[in-house]
Amino acid sequence: MLNLLAQTGWDTFIQLISYPPGSMVFVFLLSLATTGLSTLLTKLLTDPKKLQEKQNIIKEHQNRRKEIEQLQETNPKKYKKELAKWERMDKPVQAMQQKMGLQRMKPMCFTFIPYMIIFPIIAGFFRSATGNAPVAIPPMNPYDIPLIGGMMHASTELIPVSAGWINYTTWYILCSFTCNVIIGRLAGTYQGAGFGQMFDQAKYDSYKT
Repeated sequence: MLNLLAQTGWDTFIQLISYPPGSMVFVFLLSLATTGLSTLLTKLLTDPKKLQEKQNIIKEHQNRRKEIEQLQETNPKKYKKELAKWERMDKPVQAMQQKMGLQRMKPMCFTFIPYMIIFPIIAGFFRSATGNAPVAIPPMNPYDIPLIGGMMHASTELIPVSAGWINYTTWYILCSFTCNVIIGRLAGTYQGAGFGQMFDQAKYDSYKT
């Protein structure tokens, strides 16, 4: 009897999450749980406040190089003097940056393997349930997005690509990014890494070549 009830409950759950809106809510809750776990591990294994202080030092160091570069044409003598000071500080800052990278990787050691196991299983479920199963529908139709739209959309025999539904992977990434920003800011672990910071780092690296 208990086995029958358990099987019935499981079948009902699978049926519920196989189609929207159940699939949409399930994937959101999944991303919320994984982000919460990652944030908790980050709080336990690192010191977000110290990491942010070090990040500010690195940022100031990079900005200082930009200021020094402006002196190259207007005041060459001062430029050489300030550049020499900056270069003496550069190696310690690089060492600090490397240590920060290792500290930020600590939580990944505990979450990467479960992600690699769980993510393909769930992705496979949504692919096999109804083909490339529609999970959520965004404001913008991915069908209209060049190049990457084909990787985002979802469709079945009854739901065409032009309907604008997105697949599990795309919806999970969107939910995960949103949860990471919100939970990270609330917990004080969000470092604000993004394209702007990547661009600054690339420009900083180009100064040294």
